[in-house]
Amino acid sequence: MVEPILSLASAVITLITTIFGIIQDKKSLEKKQEIKNIQLQKISDISTSGDNSSINIMAMQIQDSILIRKYQEEQIENQLFLENLGRLSAYNKCFLVLCPVVILALFFAEKISSLTIALQTCTIIVSSFAISLYFRYMFYRYVLKIKIRGREMDLASRMIRAVEFTVFPLLLLIISILNLFFSLIKYPSKIDENSLYIILVVAYFISAYVEFLLFNFVVAGNIWSIKIFLKKFFIVLGLMFITILVGLVVYASSI
Repeated sequence: MVEPILSLASAVITLITTIFGIIQDKKSLEKKQEIKNIQLQKISDISTSGDNSSINIMAMQIQDSILIRKYQEEQIENQLFLENLGRLSAYNKCFLVLCPVVILALFFAEKISSLTIALQTCTIIVSSFAISLYFRYMFYRYVLKIKIRGREMDLASRMIRAVEFTVFPLLLLIISILNLFFSLIKYPSKIDENSLYIILVVAYFISAYVEFLLFNFVVAGNIWSIKIFLKKFFIVLGLMFITILVGLVVYASSI
């Protein structure tokens, strides 16, 4: 009983938070574009008699001042981002380690009925977070047409990145679907129990690797802002514990 609840809740929560984050980003970009259009319209309405007019000279001075201030602000933001990136990486590694530790602790405390359920739950939680990162990457790459190129431009490196950012997330999606499917029905009895454990452990390591890969690409590539990442990170982490508690309550009441 607890397995379908944990699996379905993790998938639904991730889908909802991802869609909500994309909608928020789209509204923010539309608002910035409207402000930019208004500023351009105001500037285009100004007419002068010559390049040396006082209006033109003042406009150039203001423009230079704005560019300098913008450059300084970008330098400060980049410095702060680099300082916080190590902390964000630590949070992400903590998430990848804490998730199986908590789930396995619940299993050894006999709060989860089987090791299969525990391993499935770990894989679904990490896969869901990785897939949400991939959705954000796809939104920026194909909807906003933002291309983030790596330093390696040779053919072999491009092929490796194509595999990493296309095949692996699809593999995670297949793993998550299979986990949800087997949450509702039992695994075939022909599968050896030890072999099943090995498959689930390998699936988790694949999920963790892809999540770490996408984290470095999306967050370190500055596609996803720090505030948005932290907000989603703590929401997912909090909802993970809430989902586990709800599942345990339901499981305990069904005994």
